[in-house]
Amino acid sequence: MSLFYVAFYIRDMKLLRQYVASLLIVSQVIDQMIETVIPYLVLRFIRKGALPDSHDKSEEHPALRESKMDEYEGTFDDYLELFLQFGYISLFSAVYPLAACFALANNLIEIRSDAFKFCRVLQRPFSRPAGDIGTWLIVFEIMSVLAVVTNCALIGMSPEIQELLPQISLIKQVLIFVAVEHLFLGAKAAIAILIPDLPEWLEIELAKEEFQSKQALLQKKAEAMKKTD
Repeated sequence: MSLFYVAFYIRDMKLLRQYVASLLIVSQVIDQMIETVIPYLVLRFIRKGALPDSHDKSEEHPALRESKMDEYEGTFDDYLELFLQFGYISLFSAVYPLAACFALANNLIEIRSDAFKFCRVLQRPFSRPAGDIGTWLIVFEIMSVLAVVTNCALIGMSPEIQELLPQISLIKQVLIFVAVEHLFLGAKAAIAILIPDLPEWLEIELAKEEFQSKQALLQKKAEAMKKTD
């Protein structure tokens, strides 16, 4: 909320840029420390024996070694981290475009740190089938709509735009902002409708795979009935 207070009440774009940069970078560093570095140090120096030692020649079973590690608590914290990062980038990209570059660098590091976390810090979780990301998809969609509104407002309030429209009244400026914002929202909706979530060739392959699995199941049931007869 402090970012919106600075953006739309104080209207200090320079201060807003500093806030976004500091919050984004600091939050990413803290998340990396909490998720990977601190648990690894705890396992390495406090709970000795939980991590494999390269100088130890004894052959300990991997399952026994992983039993000493912490369990993976689920994907909620990972999705929340991505959601906050997406919010910083999308809501205030008009003020601080470099946020996307910092997020890209963080995500590249996150790929390796998550791999290290699952291999050396946490017990490897069991895979769970899922059709999509669930409620998080709706949350990200809402955030993307709010991002259009926020960025249009920030651009309309910027001093550069105000200098281009010196003779236009405040009401007309608001009307222009609303028109541009609806234009971008319409373009977003059109892109979402015209571009399918799955390409046609992938839908065909998925349908073939489902049909083949059903045929294999029916064949097994028929063979089982013949054996009982």
